[in-house]
Amino acid sequence: MPYQPGRDNGALQRDCAPALALAEANARAEGTLACLTRLHAVSLDGQPIADLRYESGSDARAGRPALVTMIDLRALAPGRHELRVMRSPAMPDSAQRRDRTNEYVIPFWR
Repeated sequence: MPYQPGRDNGALQRDCAPALALAEANARAEGTLACLTRLHAVSLDGQPIADLRYESGSDARAGRPALVTMIDLRALAPGRHELRVMRSPAMPDSAQRRDRTNEYVIPFWR
């Protein structure tokens, strides 16, 4: 999941202020990742994925920060499935507001 500063920074300031205010660095990082997990909720075939946990990472191709998680798909039945990942809400007065895409939809087959 790419970290999009134009969307994610504003959402962090707006929705994750308590986590950002923590003095201890590890607690602040964990709280921020937990908040980003709520902002970037994931569903599989219409069902929220329980216990999803993001880690910080990077996109080597784009050279940008990213959120990384592991989703166990071994129990899925064969056939078409759909993964949906919510995007952080854009700031009301930002240029990103023109982009009304609120989620990434990823169809895949197993």
